[in-house]
Amino acid sequence: MTAFLPHLVFYVSFAVAIVAALVIKPVAQDKTFHNFADTRRLFGIPNIGDVVSNGLYTVIGVYALIQLFWGPLGASFASWQIMAPYVVFFGGVALLGIGSGYYHWNPNNQTLLWDRLPMVITFMALLSALLADRVDASLGIWSLLPLQMFGLGTVVWWHMTEQRGQGDLRLYGVVQFYPLLIMPVLVLITPAGTWFGGLGFWLYLGFYGLAKLVECLDKAIYRLTGRIISGHTIKHLFLACGRLSILYMLLQAAAR
Repeated sequence: MTAFLPHLVFYVSFAVAIVAALVIKPVAQDKTFHNFADTRRLFGIPNIGDVVSNGLYTVIGVYALIQLFWGPLGASFASWQIMAPYVVFFGGVALLGIGSGYYHWNPNNQTLLWDRLPMVITFMALLSALLADRVDASLGIWSLLPLQMFGLGTVVWWHMTEQRGQGDLRLYGVVQFYPLLIMPVLVLITPAGTWFGGLGFWLYLGFYGLAKLVECLDKAIYRLTGRIISGHTIKHLFLACGRLSILYMLLQAAAR
């Protein structure tokens, strides 16, 4: 019964999240979403703070991939299948630096597509990693591709509906928020795993929460800092710390 509970929680909660999203009316992209505080152009780069801060993601992602493929961290995994979700996660982080930087160079619904595609890669890869380590290795391994396809599909669906003038963010909202809600639940109800959990995971959630907070205070923070740094740029810094926390989680596990 104990081993069955995490499976039940995952399947039922995922189904409920999808159904709950579909029963509400379609949600279009807010037209004010692209109105960020920092619009300075320096060295020929528009929206300088938000564009440049994305470079941290690519640095972190590439560094983590080097550790996984050529460093001692990768050698600590029992199989490449268990390591695969982390490779996909940090690959997505590296691509996010490029995609989000491209979006912030010229914020609009067309460029936002390239910000959201790598973002959902990271969300779903981390969920697969947790399932493999804390719930069922086979479930985590075999869920990686379907979860990726589902996540990417929600972004493509949103983009297609926006093109038709009837934007629909409902399923994308599931991909963005469901993993963040279910992962701590699964961590708390499952025995300690080899890789997933501990301080690194909780730091990841904490930094994500802080990122969402300062994102809402984008313009206020920009004014309070004398137009030095905006809330959205700080959001990027917090999210970079969150992704570093996942690497820290893996390094700590490998050291045990």
